[in-house]
Amino acid sequence: MSKPREKRCWARYDEAQENEYPGVMHLIASMVDTASPSYELVRRDAAGRGRSRSDDIAKFVLAQQYEGRSDRVAMGYLRMIKRHLRAHAWKSIV
Repeated sequence: MSKPREKRCWARYDEAQENEYPGVMHLIASMVDTASPSYELVRRDAAGRGRSRSDDIAKFVLAQQYEGRSDRVAMGYLRMIKRHLRAHAWKSIV
C-alpha cells in the first residue's frame, strides 16, 4: 500500500524559506522589546567600555544562537544586521 502523494505548492514553500530569516530577526526584536524592561546592565568583563543595555545583549545572544555562529564571527555579522534587531547600544557590545 503506497502513501498518497501530497501536492506541494513550491512557490509558497520557496517564499516561506526566503522569509524565514527576516521573520526570525523581527521576532527576536519584537519579543525582547516586549519582554525586557530597558535598563542598563554593567558588564564586569567590559572594563573601559560603556554600559550595555540588557535588551540589546539578549537580542545579540538570541540572534547568535539562531545563526549558530561563534562569538567573533557573530560580532562582525551582527554589526551588519543590527538595525534589523532594533538594538540601541551596539558599540558597547560588538
